Amino acid sequence: MKKLARKTDPLASHAAAESAVLTLKQVRFAVLWLAFRFPNSTGKELNDNYRVFQSRLGWPVVDGDSPRKRASELTRDGYLDRVEQEQARNNRPVGHYTITERGAKAMENWT
Repeated sequence: MKKLARKTDPLASHAAAESAVLTLKQVRFAVLWLAFRFPNSTGKELNDNYRVFQSRLGWPVVDGDSPRKRASELTRDGYLDRVEQEQARNNRPVGHYTITERGAKAMENWT
């Protein structure tokens, strides 16, 4: 298991590292839930929806673009799929996230 803080670090550093890991897990679960609840969401929509539900559901306060970054991690880990679709306004591809079978199973285990 990877060490979160060095042995010589103050106790506060160890506590902060553990808290950061817990926050990251909570945000990843929240993003997975959002992708399940709102299929084919873009990264921007995940960011916006996270802000809407954050206070309602008690999710951690994070940087505005953090949910999109967590979605990229979840895609890398096989919990989400990202499909690029054309955006009509600027004709650039935009990724849309959907939950995978692995992601759906993980949600069952978390709830």
